[in-house]
Amino acid sequence: MWKRWVPLLSLALGIMVAVPVAVMATTPNVSSTLDKQAALFRSTTISTTSQTFSDVPGLSNLIICAINEVSVTVSVGITGGEMSMQVTMDGAGALQPGAVHFNPADGTSGFTFTYVANAGTFEGNDNHAFGVQWRSTNGAKVNLNRGVMNLQYQTGTSC
Repeated sequence: MWKRWVPLLSLALGIMVAVPVAVMATTPNVSSTLDKQAALFRSTTISTTSQTFSDVPGLSNLIICAINEVSVTVSVGITGGEMSMQVTMDGAGALQPGAVHFNPADGTSGFTFTYVANAGTFEGNDNHAFGVQWRSTNGAKVNLNRGVMNLQYQTGTSC
């Protein structure tokens, strides 16, 4: 009788172990002990029609000494055409969740979004540069009337 139950119990035990491991592998956990914040802002209007991501003047190249999770909240007031916005770290790819699309024609001209990244030590250094990038999604003129980038982070140890 046990010979019939052993394979079923083994299968059930395997599933009980495999499912949490698979969930942990697909659900990134980024966290830190926040002890600092830094910000940049701009209050004069700039425009773009470019469909290629470029740095937003005044909201780019903020260098901080950080380790573990960095949370970047960007708030902008825009008018005109549709736009996409992203935040980069060290000039590399976009922070999570990637590029975000905003359309002021939907009746809202103020937008806020939070991006996250895991900052690690690179070549013995915890300094990282963060910047906001934007683009027109369809070539129409987009006006950024004002904006703020606020970072919350844990101070790195190698700066």
